[in-house]
Amino acid sequence: MAGFPFSIYRLDTGEVISAGTCSMFRDVVAQPVAANEICIALALDPALQYVLDGAPAERPALLDKTEWTLPDDGEAVQFPVPENTIVRYEGEASTVDDGAFEFEGDTPGEYRFSIEPPFPYQRQLLRIVVREIPSN
Repeated sequence: MAGFPFSIYRLDTGEVISAGTCSMFRDVVAQPVAANEICIALALDPALQYVLDGAPAERPALLDKTEWTLPDDGEAVQFPVPENTIVRYEGEASTVDDGAFEFEGDTPGEYRFSIEPPFPYQRQLLRIVVREIPSN
């Protein structure tokens, strides 16, 4: 038995705060919601979807490109991000307050970042590979 899907979202933003299934439809309509929330009988993925003008919509991606390869000569990856975007790297988090992400490639290796912009943007994973420039 697949069950009856539901999603709970915020009326003011469309952010899906909970989604799942219930074994009986009466349990879907009985989901507890706050005054600014609504429960719908539809399964949405909170990481990828939200409700826009009363209909499900894809949350926008901040970046079209999520992988870069750089030489180890100090070349940089730089792009604008909304203020209050959280950047995570190796368990550490920092908040962007100047509107830009920048990474300078001066040490060979693979670097992975989690970019968590404010809602409604999707969280995205970045991969930056810095390759050693062979010396002649």
